[in-house]
Amino acid sequence: MRMFIHDFRLNLGLKRVFIDHPVSSQILALLRPRRLRLPLVALEEFLGGPAPAITFHYLAPPPINTPPDDLVPICTIAAAINAQRILEVGCHLGSGAVNLAVACPCARVITYDIDPAAGGLIVKAPPQVRERIELRIASFAADAARLRAGPAFDFIFIDANHTGPAVRADTELALTRLAPGGVIAWHDYRHRGDEWVYGTNLVPEVLNELGTRLPLRHLGGTTVAVYRKPVR
Repeated sequence: MRMFIHDFRLNLGLKRVFIDHPVSSQILALLRPRRLRLPLVALEEFLGGPAPAITFHYLAPPPINTPPDDLVPICTIAAAINAQRILEVGCHLGSGAVNLAVACPCARVITYDIDPAAGGLIVKAPPQVRERIELRIASFAADAARLRAGPAFDFIFIDANHTGPAVRADTELALTRLAPGGVIAWHDYRHRGDEWVYGTNLVPEVLNELGTRLPLRHLGGTTVAVYRKPVR
């Protein structure tokens, strides 16, 4: 069956222009009507109270970075739990790391990316923000020993390689480095048929599986999934 699905994805001969068409995407989404299985939760419900006001430095334009509809609630959660140590997996331009540092003015941010050119926005941030961000050009999973030797994190944002094995490996390591009461947020938990056909985003499949063991939630109005570790 796995090989059939693989061949279906790669050998149908459908052109990308057809699959990427909005109507085609909706039709393809019907092939996986139960793809999004995590329970929906409103931001205030997840926080257990009103969301705090936060400040942003700047936002990189989508689609090359996390869009405001997702980044605002992500940073709001980090600020609401008063995160002091923040970890980001998948830096890209650095908009996430910068805005997390701005929203949490006392936090230290460690961000990972394998691209040597990552973090272009970090170097442009004000010194008081930039000095609290550490960019590590390294594989997150391969850096496990250094991470385990350090303190745990209050907030972790995962937005790196979206293949199934990568999401699973990043998540498993992140769970071991999450402090009690801390939150993990995953980007791109969403329902698009073309991503399933191409096999480019298996975040939903991995998190649906994890959601059978842990209380993961889909944050309403976003493509973000969240989990808060019990204090005890």
